[in-house]
Amino acid sequence: MANEPLKKFIKKLRSLEQFAEAELANFIKANSNEVADDNVSQMFDLGQNKLGGPITPPYTAFTKSIKASKGQRTDHVTLRDTGAFHKGIALIQSSKLSFNIIGRDSKTSELNNRYDVLGLTPFTLQKWRDRAIQHLIPAIDKQLST
Repeated sequence: MANEPLKKFIKKLRSLEQFAEAELANFIKANSNEVADDNVSQMFDLGQNKLGGPITPPYTAFTKSIKASKGQRTDHVTLRDTGAFHKGIALIQSSKLSFNIIGRDSKTSELNNRYDVLGLTPFTLQKWRDRAIQHLIPAIDKQLST
């Protein structure tokens, strides 16, 4: 009988991987809109592709004049005109622990093939890894202590 607490703890340890995977998947799902918004922000606010480099080529003088007349940014490429492409960006779960950023706009394939923008920059990806770890640590601690 003295070994019961130890046996219970070992059982919890054995189930920990499955618990952590489920907890991580739930964390990502719960934050999927924010992850997608971060991808949009990379383009619109920073003018960056998924590698963290600038979206190139830069706007031509003609494009800048059109965008300026619409009251849109001209300091860097944003890939935003009507907003449909940005609004269509979403995070979907493709398997147990695999998530993909997709676009639902008709221009998605053309724009992503040309500019390689669907995905998080290394900096943003690390931010989400850090947030996930900060979420997992107390959840795992709680799981092991109950």
